[in-house]
Amino acid sequence: GFLFESGVRPWCGFPFAGVAWYQGETNAEIPDDAWNERMITDLVTGWRAALRNKDLPFFMVQLPRIGGNDPLRAYWPQFREVQTRAAKRLPGIKLIVTRDLGWDSPDVHPPDKLPVAKRLAAAITE
Repeated sequence: GFLFESGVRPWCGFPFAGVAWYQGETNAEIPDDAWNERMITDLVTGWRAALRNKDLPFFMVQLPRIGGNDPLRAYWPQFREVQTRAAKRLPGIKLIVTRDLGWDSPDVHPPDKLPVAKRLAAAITE
């Protein structure tokens, strides 16, 4: 709630052409598909309502592949499936697939972000 109130609500009077959303990895640490899908749904419908645009496009970047043995990363594949289902179910969401762009390190920040940016830009300009 704090992030929305401080980072989004001040912009509610401005027109938006769309939202580029790169999902935070901490949500993938919760192995509850129903809760995660509800969280994505509430994010999209809530932002659309607050920004007064029921058809506002969302470009949701999928979590990439990640290496390492951290048990918190064990649910990333499951979360990617939740993202896929939400994108298919909700109108106006384009899923930017990045699973193939991940890497073998346990670091959640892949060093090469240009391919993600290119895919996101291509989806936005379609």
